[in-house]
Amino acid sequence: MLGSSFQSQKLLMYDTGLGDWSVPSISGDWSSFHDHSTVVPVVASGTLLFAKTTLELEEVRSPGVIYRLRHPIQVEVSFENGLWVNEAKGFSILAFGPTRAEALCSFCEDFAVLWEEIGQSSDENLTADALSVKRTLRETIEAIEAVE
Repeated sequence: MLGSSFQSQKLLMYDTGLGDWSVPSISGDWSSFHDHSTVVPVVASGTLLFAKTTLELEEVRSPGVIYRLRHPIQVEVSFENGLWVNEAKGFSILAFGPTRAEALCSFCEDFAVLWEEIGQSSDENLTADALSVKRTLRETIEAIEAVE
């Protein structure tokens, strides 16, 4: 399917060198773009729907707090149906926004709520899935810093 021809289809491509998204025009065979390892096309019935990339967050900032992390969080970033989508499956976070910045803010707010509601809850009040998220949060967060 990826080898099929996309006549003048558009795709969003994240340029890690520039740290921004661009919209290159694709003509011909997809395989000519094999060197763009940051782009993963998603194809259904020969139609390019959107492209994904991974963002690494070394800290998470939410109003009034910075979560310092032991290791970066891998966030899958995509653009679908006119919305930017940020997903971190290990944290059960799926955040949306009309702009990249709003989707990232939504992700950070969701992370903060997870910490407040799950990360600090007693185990007996949590489901098995919530306990898994709690373990992931506690393994990932190194320090929490209050900021003004």
